Amino acid sequence: MKRPLFINTNTEAITEALKKIGKGRLEAAIKIKDLEMPKRKAKFLIEWQGNRGVLKYAYSTYANKPEYTDIAILHNEELPEFGWEIKWYRY
Repeated sequence: MKRPLFINTNTEAITEALKKIGKGRLEAAIKIKDLEMPKRKAKFLIEWQGNRGVLKYAYSTYANKPEYTDIAILHNEELPEFGWEIKWYRY
């Protein structure tokens, strides 16, 4: 069976979400997870997993496929309204 996965990689939508999150919350989430500060906006991804949005960043790639790391859980008001795509995956 397949399930839908909603993904947003639109840079304008990511910028909007990062502004809503705020620098302080982003830095705190990165510090808690012991990660480096993200440098490229193009490597961000917002993923809707069931009933919550998750901000992810691709710190590394494996076989030309980015491996995303969860940074923060987004509140509903922080989610962008545009730029969403549906990808189907098997479970």
